[in-house]
Amino acid sequence: MNRMKPSLIVVLSALALIGLALIYYLRRRSDKVTPVITVTQPLPNEQPVPEPIAVKTPIEPTPTKPDTRIDINAATLDELDALPGIGPVLAQTIVEYRAKHGPFETPDDITRVKGIGLALAARLKDKIRAGS
Repeated sequence: MNRMKPSLIVVLSALALIGLALIYYLRRRSDKVTPVITVTQPLPNEQPVPEPIAVKTPIEPTPTKPDTRIDINAATLDELDALPGIGPVLAQTIVEYRAKHGPFETPDDITRVKGIGLALAARLKDKIRAGS
């Protein structure tokens, strides 16, 4: 029994120290907690904060970029000649086709003109339109 007394004293002392450390820790931690105060009414000599006012500003339409594509149904020989890959001879062929067959319905219809293939039509795709 004498042998157990020193080890029992050591264990009890260790538990006491752990308990004291825990108490110290919890007290220090509670000191750092800041209470939250909610003010529902203005304090004396204090102006109330006005509610924000929503201001509607008119939305201006974004300016649209003018359509610079050439209308192949109304283009002149010079306008057609200015297109990449279209020279004066091909421009004349387009005008003659238009006179004989009527207006183009879509820009892709330009491939019906002799001398204009898919590759040239693809190069002209962003530069021409058929009608307004």
